[in-house]
Amino acid sequence: MADMTNAEKSRRGSGDARLRSFLRSGTGILTAIATLAAAIAGLVTALSQFGGGGSAQPSAAPAAATTPGAATTVIVESDAQRELRSRIPSSIWPTCGPPVDPEEGSVAACNCKYREIVRLQYNLFASSQELETAYEVVTRRYGLAGAPTGNSCDAGKFEGVYRVAGREAGHLLCFVDDPGHVAAIVWTDDGLDILSFAWRSDQNLPALFEAWQKGVGPDE
Repeated sequence: MADMTNAEKSRRGSGDARLRSFLRSGTGILTAIATLAAAIAGLVTALSQFGGGGSAQPSAAPAAATTPGAATTVIVESDAQRELRSRIPSSIWPTCGPPVDPEEGSVAACNCKYREIVRLQYNLFASSQELETAYEVVTRRYGLAGAPTGNSCDAGKFEGVYRVAGREAGHLLCFVDDPGHVAAIVWTDDGLDILSFAWRSDQNLPALFEAWQKGVGPDE
C-alpha cells in the first residue's frame, strides 16, 4: 500500500485529536461505557447460542397457589365412639378405621390390627343385656352354641369365661372356622359392655391366643 500524503496525514491527525478530546469529555466517557457494555452483552449472547444454552439455569417453579378459605375436614365423634376409643389400647388405636360388618345393635364399632397379622373388631353396646344377646348371636352364627368345652384356647375349640385379676370378666370363645380357614377368638368385657373379635387367616389358634393374652384390650 502506498504511503499517505501529507494532507491525508494531516486530516488523520486532526480526526484523532477530535476523538481524544471527545473521549475525555463526560459525554464521551458515558458513550464509551455504553458501547462497551453493549459489546459484552452481544458476546455473551453469542456464546450462549453457540453453546446450546447448556449453562443457563432453569427458572424456579412457580409456587403453588393456595385458595383462601379452603375447606378443612373435621372428624366428629359421637359420645359412644369417644367412649369406645378410650377403651382401645393406645398402641393399637393408630391402626383403627371404620367398622366392617359391625355387630347388629352396637352403638359404636371399629376395625383395627395388631402387629399386622391379627385383625380386631370392637363393638360397644348400650347395655349388658344387649351385649349378652349379641354374644349368643355369634355362637349361633358359627354353630358353636352348646359346643363341647375344652380346657383352654390352646387346646382348640373352647367356650368358657376368662378372669382378670381373679375376677370373672366375661365370655371367651375360641375356634377355627374351617370354611374360611380362620382362627378366631371372641370375648366380652361385661364391665364395659364391649364385644370383641380377634382373628388371623392361617388357622394358628395357639399363636392367636398368645397375642390375645399379651393384651389387645379393651382396657378398663
